[in-house]
Amino acid sequence: MGAAPGGGVELSLEAYPGSHDRGEIILSHFTSAEREAIGKDGSARAALSSLAAFSPALTQVLAARPELARWLFLGRAYEKPVALKSAANELAARVRDAVSLPGLQAGLRLFRLKELSRLAVRDLTGRADLAEVMSTLSNLAEVCLETSLRVAVRLAAQRFGLTARSLGLTPIIMGMGKLGAYELNYSSDVDLIYLYRLGRQARGAPAPETLAEVIFTTVTRAMSELTEDGLVFRVDLNLRPGGKDGALAQSLETARNHYLFLGQPWERLALLKARPVAGDLEAGRRFLSELSPFIFRRHLDYTALEEIKALKARFTREKSARIKRVSSADRTRPATDVKLSSGGIREVEFFAQTLILTFGG
Repeated sequence: MGAAPGGGVELSLEAYPGSHDRGEIILSHFTSAEREAIGKDGSARAALSSLAAFSPALTQVLAARPELARWLFLGRAYEKPVALKSAANELAARVRDAVSLPGLQAGLRLFRLKELSRLAVRDLTGRADLAEVMSTLSNLAEVCLETSLRVAVRLAAQRFGLTARSLGLTPIIMGMGKLGAYELNYSSDVDLIYLYRLGRQARGAPAPETLAEVIFTTVTRAMSELTEDGLVFRVDLNLRPGGKDGALAQSLETARNHYLFLGQPWERLALLKARPVAGDLEAGRRFLSELSPFIFRRHLDYTALEEIKALKARFTREKSARIKRVSSADRTRPATDVKLSSGGIREVEFFAQTLILTFGG
């Protein structure tokens, strides 16, 4: 055992019980010369050992794609962090000729697997700190969303015999929650709001609402639909204007009017981390700026305090219903939930957001 480049710990394939056998699943697809090269390369051996020990699932996936494993371990791709611009160009090239949703899905999933494998090995060998992991995952999600949106617009235009310019709308995707704050982790879903800016529409084109639904449904399926290659990120649309009862996609004007006249306290909290992540970014930034009076009220009155109090009571009721119960010899008690129990992540986040809303105005 020794220090690996970049601050990681160098390990042999036998460093962890069971890691040798799991590592062999990948090495079995290598030639004798390639196996010998790995055996002589302490850094690559340590990387493979770490992955095999702590991520059996990803190890199995890489075993089914030996060309990717060669790139990762023989090419030492894990030594360098992802270069966002080149990654975006690579993904664009992968899906440039996609003529249907399945083609787009396949390109996205292979791209995601490649970069996730690189990041996971960097993480497990100490080369990537927490900030790099979260920012990389968030940036990869943005790249996938932007690419999905561009292809979805192209496919929608072809479907209706139009050009992208004549559709009469410009789509915008807002990232919320962990994505909005650059805090995604490996198992995070992406919270999104779908918006569009209205423009001049070609004669005979479908209604903007119809076009928007077609475009954004394609984006959702491209990202989150389970295929033989897995998925990219799960998509959660419950934070959209009006929540689950709101339309899948809304024009900027409709969304603006909702927030300014009908917006609920939980929507103020949700918008604290919002930022545009794909589509017309400048229009998205202007939209958030216009909502500032709704998010940060200039004056704090008793009504606002009562709204926050009622929102906290609602959260408490909902989390109590979701926490599982465990049985002991004499009684049944709620299980401790790191996210939902008292003092958990959700409660800490709620109080932090409440203080921001209270003093932000």
